[in-house]
Amino acid sequence: YAVTKYNASTPAARIMMVGGVALLFFVVFHLLHFTTGTLHFDNFQHGRVYSNVHNAFQHGYLVVIYLAALGFMAFHLYHGIWSLFQTLGLNAPERDVFFKGLAAGSAVILFLGFAAVPVSILSGLLPTPLP
Repeated sequence: YAVTKYNASTPAARIMMVGGVALLFFVVFHLLHFTTGTLHFDNFQHGRVYSNVHNAFQHGYLVVIYLAALGFMAFHLYHGIWSLFQTLGLNAPERDVFFKGLAAGSAVILFLGFAAVPVSILSGLLPTPLP
């Protein structure tokens, strides 16, 4: 009965490969959705950014896709910021708590900041665009 026990790796480190591939697909999806309009589902209009974003995030499934991608991004950033301090040789037991907190805080702030737009649109907090 083999049991995998992780002594030092974090969940963010263990999902880096899957998260990286998911982010790559999301970047392509995002460009096709909002830049070219190829995958836009509701009357895409070039140059009307707010209108396109507002129309897209009226659909709960698109909000879920964007929030999932933001979750992968947050884990990726946490691991990357924490690894930066290790790579530069700045980590030490007395500073690890600070650096891990900085990495986690940065990831959470970015997640919440980017998630605010789709969630606010879906919940009706942001106004409908002018015609």
